[in-house]
Amino acid sequence: SRAKLLDVPAAMGRLERLYQTQYGMLPSAGVAALIDAPAGELDPWGLTPGRLERLGKLIEGHEPRRAVGLLESELFLGDRLLRDTDAVSMDHSLEVRVPLVDTRLSDVLAGMDGADRYEPLGSKPALREIAMAAAGREAFDRPKRGFEFPFDAWLRGPLKGAVSELLLDRKACGAIGLDAGAVERLWNRFLSRPGAVYWTRVWSLYVLMRWSFAHGLVG
Repeated sequence: SRAKLLDVPAAMGRLERLYQTQYGMLPSAGVAALIDAPAGELDPWGLTPGRLERLGKLIEGHEPRRAVGLLESELFLGDRLLRDTDAVSMDHSLEVRVPLVDTRLSDVLAGMDGADRYEPLGSKPALREIAMAAAGREAFDRPKRGFEFPFDAWLRGPLKGAVSELLLDRKACGAIGLDAGAVERLWNRFLSRPGAVYWTRVWSLYVLMRWSFAHGLVG
């Protein structure tokens, strides 16, 4: 979002910080509003200084495309996608295989020349060359489609009452350090202006508050 542009100067050109700024759910000003704190006292990266330093060393000396790939593997893939897939699949006694992140394949890709691996950008040339014969051209020549549950519709429909009751609980908000007025404004803006607030913003607050109740942080 455009609000995140205000956090860009603080990254001082460091790619690992810019990456986290891009992926952050809220800009630092948005977080500051929710906890009623000065934005200048917060960093927008959501990682400990030690981890940021390790990420900086991980990508040091690599050209930008390779560096972003390393950050994707370490953070988005490792911290989120694989972890979440493992948790959900094991909860249902399913064994999930992820052949495209096999370590041997990853090692081969790491040794490829950047031009061979990435260009033309967005075309996945290596995967296309290897899999085209088996998968067919139609598997590649079509728009990319993501997978996402319809949380936006759920939050405006069947979940609206439960979420609203919790997010508008001023005592509960205060108990875990959230500014009740800011939470209410965010929720009302989500409801009244579709598209103005992405569903993950309000859903994350709802999950945080549910977690707080479950662990006795809110009475």
